[in-house]
Amino acid sequence: EVSARKVPGYTETGRTADIKLNKNAEATPNITITYKHYEYRVTVTGDPGVTAINGDNFAYSKGKNGSVNFKLKPGYKLASVTDQAGTDEPKAVTANADANGVYSYSIRNIQANHHVDIKTEQIPYTLTVKYEFSDKSTHNGFDTIVKNYYFYGQDYKAEQKAAPAGYH
Repeated sequence: EVSARKVPGYTETGRTADIKLNKNAEATPNITITYKHYEYRVTVTGDPGVTAINGDNFAYSKGKNGSVNFKLKPGYKLASVTDQAGTDEPKAVTANADANGVYSYSIRNIQANHHVDIKTEQIPYTLTVKYEFSDKSTHNGFDTIVKNYYFYGQDYKAEQKAAPAGYH
């Protein structure tokens, strides 16, 4: 029996049958031991604005390409995507969105484990409450109200004021 050599970055995946050397053996007997590169993992984290991540904890053989796809929750925009390959420092990368709002980031020629981190920001909205009168008149206490930095899903209740005399 021939034992496989330990080769850094590889694992044995198969071998031909062992042979017996005797007077009936072939003149040049061969045993073939097959190795493959270790698989590398792509892990993904996203903050609370990220939903529907595809590609987290996927394994890829050395040199293969991989991808991460994700969507954002309503009211969020993409702030950044970083990719940390092996022990390198995380690098800013680009994820592009398609017409359905699915973002994709591709990793080419994978040579190490990758960690992809997705950051989002809530989209601030400006809420304006206007009191309009059919005759275009203005009245004290019915000024336009502007509220900045409201966010998707946040409740706001406009004060219902009693109409001035002569209006209903």
